[in-house]
Amino acid sequence: MPRLAACLAVLFLLCAAAPSRAQYIPPPHADETHATLNWLIGRWRMPVTCELEDGRRVNLEEAIVVRPAAEDANGRTVRATFFGIDVRGARRCFNLTRSEIPDRRGVLYLTFVSQGRPDLGLTRLRQNLETGELAYHITRGRLQIRPVGAPPDATIPLDFQGKDAALRVRVLRSSSDGFRMLESLARDDPAANRLRRVRFSIEGLEPSPFQGDYLETARRRN
Repeated sequence: MPRLAACLAVLFLLCAAAPSRAQYIPPPHADETHATLNWLIGRWRMPVTCELEDGRRVNLEEAIVVRPAAEDANGRTVRATFFGIDVRGARRCFNLTRSEIPDRRGVLYLTFVSQGRPDLGLTRLRQNLETGELAYHITRGRLQIRPVGAPPDATIPLDFQGKDAALRVRVLRSSSDGFRMLESLARDDPAANRLRRVRFSIEGLEPSPFQGDYLETARRRN
């Protein structure tokens, strides 16, 4: 009995120390899929200006949050939640790089298809980032897209089940309009120099239903 009790105690400690799926941390030698998915995890935000029906303007943010998909115990899928724009009485919304920004909400499940060696995950990720672009395959999910100011029946539903579409992520250069636009969000953040600035676009559907320039939030993990 003392021996059994000791074994149960060790098992309890191991279970307590194991990270939950919601706090997924890749192993030190993560393969390319794990490393590239982990790179995307965090909260991303874009400045938006909305013109109201009475002529006033309000400044808001549109947010996308990427987290490990709880349904995937192997950590090979992430869940991207698009929160849309919350504003009443708006005629249109825009920013420096987009003349019209619709209200777009929903959830997409993403993975990264790798053909590289499992032991070179971080190396392959760095090589891909040097090209300035990553492509995440959309395995499933839905988005609801509605022009700001339009009635609810103008909403366009998009179902990505069985579609050959991808969320493409491009790293913004410091000389780009998108990079400069995001300075307004980063200016007061002590970690501004380390924050990543990217352009998200959904490709594989014509016309592209989603584009935008986003800044990561400094605290990327729960």
